[in-house]
Amino acid sequence: MGHDPSSPAPLKRLALLSLALVLLSGVVYGRIGGNGFIDFDDPAYVTYNPHVRAGLTVETVAWAFRTGSHSNWHPLTWLSHALDCEIFGIDPAGHHLVSLGLHALNAVLLLLALHAMTGAVWRSATVAALFALHPLHVESVAWAAERKDVLSTLFWMLILLTYARHVTRPTTTGRVLLPLLLGLGLMAKPMLVTLPFVLLLLDYWPLARFGGAPAGGGRRFLPPLRLVTEKLPLFALAAASSVVTWVVQQRGGAIAALDVLPFRARLANAVVAYVTYLARTVWPADLGVLYPLAAKLPAWEVAGASALLVAVTAVVAASARRAPYLATGWLWYVGTLVPVIGVVQVGVQASADRYTYVPLVGVFLMLAWGLPDLLGDRRYPRAILGAAALLAVAGCSVLSWRQAGYWHDSVTLFERTLAVTGENYVTESNLGGTLTGQGRFDDAIRHLEEARRLRPDHAPTLSNLGVAVQGKGRVGEAIGLFREALKAKPTHVEAWLNLGNALGKTGDIDGAIVAFREAERLQPDEPAIGSMLRAALETKQRAAATPAAKAKVNPEAWASFERANEMRGRGRLDEAAASYGEAIRLEPGFAEAHNNLGSVLGRQGRAAEAIAEISKALEIAPDLSAAHNNLAIVLAMQGDAEQAAGQFSEVLRLDPRDAGAHFNLGLLLVRQGKPQEAIAHFEETLRIEPGNESASRALREARRRAPGGGGR
Repeated sequence: MGHDPSSPAPLKRLALLSLALVLLSGVVYGRIGGNGFIDFDDPAYVTYNPHVRAGLTVETVAWAFRTGSHSNWHPLTWLSHALDCEIFGIDPAGHHLVSLGLHALNAVLLLLALHAMTGAVWRSATVAALFALHPLHVESVAWAAERKDVLSTLFWMLILLTYARHVTRPTTTGRVLLPLLLGLGLMAKPMLVTLPFVLLLLDYWPLARFGGAPAGGGRRFLPPLRLVTEKLPLFALAAASSVVTWVVQQRGGAIAALDVLPFRARLANAVVAYVTYLARTVWPADLGVLYPLAAKLPAWEVAGASALLVAVTAVVAASARRAPYLATGWLWYVGTLVPVIGVVQVGVQASADRYTYVPLVGVFLMLAWGLPDLLGDRRYPRAILGAAALLAVAGCSVLSWRQAGYWHDSVTLFERTLAVTGENYVTESNLGGTLTGQGRFDDAIRHLEEARRLRPDHAPTLSNLGVAVQGKGRVGEAIGLFREALKAKPTHVEAWLNLGNALGKTGDIDGAIVAFREAERLQPDEPAIGSMLRAALETKQRAAATPAAKAKVNPEAWASFERANEMRGRGRLDEAAASYGEAIRLEPGFAEAHNNLGSVLGRQGRAAEAIAEISKALEIAPDLSAAHNNLAIVLAMQGDAEQAAGQFSEVLRLDPRDAGAHFNLGLLLVRQGKPQEAIAHFEETLRIEPGNESASRALREARRRAPGGGGR
């Protein structure tokens, strides 16, 4: 293409344009530094995620690579959130500003990559500016949980820049760097599975690497098959990521079954979504965080959208030789949306603004190169185009600044979404949950009842409504709603936890234990659930042992012990530990205090101290079943399954009808690869507690894994 990107003039111009992109992004999005977290995915990704909140620990790194939490495998995204927590804690400003920094960097890299491929400074700058400032991209930047968008796109843009240089001067470094960057990007978000196809589009235009095209910029022509084979490592990575994503989302229940949403309905929604995104690109008004999926779209709407897509495709195909950028831009847009367009339906949205973060680059390419060509024979085209580009950038900046303000807090965002989307049961439910957390129970119930009217079997709505009515003191009604939620979706962890807490308030500790166990089975790597279960078990143990234990110690020590129990029940673990310590000082032989102190230390992650305290309790009272149980739990958390199993066996020696010990021992045996031995313990659990659904499910899984059971 005959340009010299290393000459002083273009380099100076690029530096100034890059600085302008960063400054403009800062002005337009800077207000998100004052925004809070949102009660929609942010709790799972940051605020209530104990692994992320712990910062960059060895345990967090290991968890990030093995977890499929939130129906995704994206370890780099988890680690980026953990790094933010390491630096900023749970102050949302730092998290938001890091996302803004990544977004601004993405815009600069896009500018540099396009310039390296085309030599066109101002057209490349127009694309980069629209990318940086378009209102549809606010969601990806302002939503903390969408860090995966801006982080994965960082690798996308680095790949574009690396590829632009590699095709001109192929090196071993480039051949190694491209798959490395793609692998990292896929570990941030699997959206990059389409990137190898995009590189083929760029080979067509602007890189002109297909045979028969005019040479330029030192690039080599290659046959189409060779262009594909040179990217086989990239295609292999994309395929592997697709398989992993499919498996994780299937296990997480994120993918809608065909009997829930037929393929024909998915295809209709996908066709309409392509046109909807284009309409929002041109007229980015009335944007919300979630656009509800319609049960059935009007036939005229589907037909009209189909006709428009066919017409644009036909125009692009007819113009392929004269205007190859149209083909690249259009296929970029259509192709990069494929993973999220809804043919494989993930979630309950018909469309989502965040899905356009990378795809709209294709549309911006069509505009930035197409309009100058369209006006090429007119008088003063540069002045007209310059003014139009500035007007578009200014308009986008104003609208994005306003849209970023709607992300200030959950109530503002959800109310805005309801105002622009109409009937929207998910957002009604989310708003009701947020208002419940603020103690505004009457307002919450109003929104939750509306969500229930729109979708009577939506488990999160029923669970949120249960919490709201419980806040009004209607515990019995709340329990009924939690059970109704679990009937609609037996795997809804929050409903199990809410049910356990409500049953505990009524004094049904056994029922609470069953609910917490089921929640733990469904989400075994969530420490908070284990803490709730242990607290319920300890409450049951205290109730049984209180009379005998109280008779053995002096009143002051017992008072400290009771105070510690109360603090532990409130989650004030430091105060609980101090009070248990005081009880032990007053009564050194107080076995129950040593045991409970060990339990608290275990919950704080101080495993060695916990084991020492519980062991001291067992020296004093070797037959203290609760101490054997707590020691087993701490050992299991440390990964010492064999020793933990031995302690659970001791619990069963002392009390063969301890259903919890049978259940926990069974789980350990399954993890040790001994499903046949585990089966006996799960069966015994069910003999003692016939209604224990957790044990029933665990028994089915153990039988599946046992030899001859059809397992893996």
